[in-house]
Amino acid sequence: MMQFRTPVAPLRHQGLVDHRTPVVTLGSCFADAVARRLSDRLFAVTANPFGTLYNPASIAAAARRMASGPEFAPDELFCHEGRWRSWLCHTLLSYEGTAEDAATRLNNRLAEASAALRQSRIAIVTLGTAWVFGLRSTGETVANCHKMPAKLFERRMLTVDESAQLITEAGEAMREASPGMTVILTVSPIRHAADGHHGNQLSKSTLMLAAEEAVGRLNRPDAPAIYFPAFEAVMDDLRDYRFYDTDMRHPTAQAADYVFGLFAESFFTPDTAALCDRCLKLTRRLAHRPLTGQPDAEFTAATAAMARELTESHPYLRNVIPNI
Repeated sequence: MMQFRTPVAPLRHQGLVDHRTPVVTLGSCFADAVARRLSDRLFAVTANPFGTLYNPASIAAAARRMASGPEFAPDELFCHEGRWRSWLCHTLLSYEGTAEDAATRLNNRLAEASAALRQSRIAIVTLGTAWVFGLRSTGETVANCHKMPAKLFERRMLTVDESAQLITEAGEAMREASPGMTVILTVSPIRHAADGHHGNQLSKSTLMLAAEEAVGRLNRPDAPAIYFPAFEAVMDDLRDYRFYDTDMRHPTAQAADYVFGLFAESFFTPDTAALCDRCLKLTRRLAHRPLTGQPDAEFTAATAAMARELTESHPYLRNVIPNI
C-alpha cells in the first residue's frame, strides 16, 4: 500500500509520566495546550504560573525565580493603563490598586508555583521563539511588551549558544528545587508570523539546535532530559492547512490532540493510558451543563459515584478530583 504520510514515531519512554508524577509546564501557548489535556486527565499540573512565555531568556528568568526567588518588589513593577505589571509576566497578570497590592498578589502566585515546583517530577518546557525584546533603558529581556511603545525596546535574535545556555539554566534551576526532575523540551509548532517567514524559520532552527545542545548538557542517568518532537509532528507529519486555525498560525484542537496522542504513546504505559480514559470521562461529565439550568439528580449521583470509584482505586487522585 502506498504511504501518503511521514509519521513521527513515538519515543521509547513509556512509564516516565503517570498520575503519581506532578508536572510543571513553562513556555509558549502550546505548553498550555498540553497542560490542559493533562489536567483534563487528572494529572497534577502547574501550567505557566507567570503566564505564556515565548523565549528562552524569559523562561529561564521564570524558572530561577520559582526555584529560589526573589519575591516581587513593588518598585520593580510599573503602571500602564491603570494596572500594575511586571516585565517577567504575561499581561494577563496585571492588577489594579497599588503597587504593594499587585506585588502581594504576584508573590502569592509565586509561592504557589514554588511549592508546586518542589513537588514536581516532570518539567515540560516549550520554546516558542528565539527573538527577544530588551528594554533600552536597562537591557532587561521582557516576557511581554504589554503594548508599550516600540521605542522602549530593542529587538534581536538570541544565538544558538545563548539559547542553549539559557535553556540549560532553566533546567538546572528547576532541579535545584526538585532534584532528579525530568526535563522534556519541545519547540512550538506555532508560526510567529510577525517575524516574517524567514525570520520564523531562523528562530525555530535556532531553538532546535539549542534544545539539542541543552539536552546533552542536562541529560543524566538519574535525571533524563528529552527532546519531544511536537514541532515535527505538525510540520513533517500533519503538514496541511486543515490542521491550522483561522489565523493559519496556530494548530487546531484536532492537531493539538494528535500531538498529545504522540506524547501519550511516548511517555504513558497502557495502564496510564487506560486510567486517562476513565479520568477524561469524569472531567467531561463535570464540565456538562444541563440545558434547563437545573442539575439532573441522577446524572449528578452517577458522576459522584464515578469520582468515588476513581479515588478508591487510585487514592493519589484525591487532590485533583473536584468536590461534587
